[in-house]
Amino acid sequence: MQYNSRIIIVILFLPLISFSQFPASEFKKISRPEKWWVVLHPFVAKKAYNISREARSISKEMEQDTLLDHDPDGGQVDAFRHSYWMARLAQEMCWRKAYSLGKAHERGNYIDFKKHRSGEEYFSDSIAGSMDLFNNKKGLEIGRKNKTISKEELQKLICTKILVGEMKVIMKDALGNSMDCKNNIIDLKKYSWKWNVPRCLVNSGKQ
Repeated sequence: MQYNSRIIIVILFLPLISFSQFPASEFKKISRPEKWWVVLHPFVAKKAYNISREARSISKEMEQDTLLDHDPDGGQVDAFRHSYWMARLAQEMCWRKAYSLGKAHERGNYIDFKKHRSGEEYFSDSIAGSMDLFNNKKGLEIGRKNKTISKEELQKLICTKILVGEMKVIMKDALGNSMDCKNNIIDLKKYSWKWNVPRCLVNSGKQ
């Protein structure tokens, strides 16, 4: 008899999951690499979960903010979500644990992609993954250097760094079409379930 690997993980590590106080209903939803991260980091798993929710919530608000470009899928708001997430994690825990969580999240996205599952609501490809990892590292740097500033101050600091071009975004035209590095529009429909798409990463200042 074959057992679902997710069920096996839950059964074997239920004591650690319970000890971590990570919501069981949410544990079922996250990717396998993220599940292992929770199991290996029970003392900070609940804190990471709360910060992740916080980052998503604030990013939704930033979509309406006139300061950034309103784009949560490869744009400045996307860059904000990842850099703020990592910065807050770095404020609240060892940055190495935060870094490994960021990598686990991206590995989970790739696994979902390979299985033709939509892990996130946004377009996934190698460029999106590279963008996220770059912005994650920038967020970690900011969080490590600014351990004691408030959430509001952190938001402003990250927005400033995005606007001066310190993060990465995916190059798009005025209509939101993804572009390659030669300024040609990419028809993403032709790249359905293809990991390597010739999109172009650029600095996050106003394009």
